Amino acid sequence: MDKTMKAFRWHGKGKLKLEEVRVPKVRDTDVLIEVNAMGICGSEVSFRHDMIPIPEGKIPRVGGHEFAGTVVERGPKVTQLNQGDKVSARYTISCGDCTWCNRGMDNLCTNRGSIEYDALGYEGGFAEYCLLPARNAFRLPDGIPMEQAAIIGCAVTTALHAVKVRGGLKTAESVAVCGLGGIGLHAIQWANVLGAKKIIGVDVNDFKLRTATKFGASETIDARDNDTVKKVHEITGVDGVDIVIDTVGSERTIDQALRSVGPAGRVVVVGLQGGAFIHPLQVNLSPILWYETNLTGSIDHTRDDHQLAIEYVASQKYDLSKSVTHKLPFEKLNEAIDILEEGKQDIIRIVCTR
Repeated sequence: MDKTMKAFRWHGKGKLKLEEVRVPKVRDTDVLIEVNAMGICGSEVSFRHDMIPIPEGKIPRVGGHEFAGTVVERGPKVTQLNQGDKVSARYTISCGDCTWCNRGMDNLCTNRGSIEYDALGYEGGFAEYCLLPARNAFRLPDGIPMEQAAIIGCAVTTALHAVKVRGGLKTAESVAVCGLGGIGLHAIQWANVLGAKKIIGVDVNDFKLRTATKFGASETIDARDNDTVKKVHEITGVDGVDIVIDTVGSERTIDQALRSVGPAGRVVVVGLQGGAFIHPLQVNLSPILWYETNLTGSIDHTRDDHQLAIEYVASQKYDLSKSVTHKLPFEKLNEAIDILEEGKQDIIRIVCTR
């Protein structure tokens, strides 16, 4: 496809710039996707303020990593996808051949890159078209609206990986989720769908606390008015919860998480507070020794997670009908990030459509 397209590109700190750029050329194992809908992740605010600094030599580059669209062209070696297929995009580029890929842990690929951040030869989905390796485009069954499909590739799958894979949730275990943004609320629903006995949502926002109940939380804690650790232990009994999913990743929330789980409990950090990529956090790690608490990280998701999430959504075991609270046109993408950053509206996920 020899033409130009509109794309929102990062040029460093500041807002995305809408520019006219060349449509990427399709190579042997690639597909070209016409982007139909794109989700606005909280990391866009971090990119805007250089709290996740894009490496030198990688900018300007097209932003966006959460989107869905339609295959319009495929490379000659692509057999699993056809023109016209609706697809959900996976933003982590993996080689498929290293030790970690062969173990099914392709989110940790030795040669990994992110389309919005640093991937070589691929850029983000805030554009009319996006080039991806065919292995990063997951065919969507009929019946999933594109605005819902757009958020599968980050908010839904990242939450799944944190709860199921890194948290290792077992049926009838108890879970607390700290931070009820896009990933946190979808983690609440995953905990519910996967059989947790007691699910606690923790936040400082009334709308998010109410929404957590709708997504499956059995209890909520307003961290503004409560001693979170004490409240968790009151709800669960003496020991605390089995798992805490921390989507905030601040010194305070990690410390609270370590004190909210029972012996041999698991704390999964799936987010880091703005600036933590640059400035190290200081946290008391004594519970790891005294109570054999497991503290682990969770980054992105795997190809298996992505496929599983689509299957759950397609079978209506996992409900995304309430997840998209705001829809704006593609041209107002910066405005969508403004709305998210200001935090004055009741938001679960914002999606821009074309």
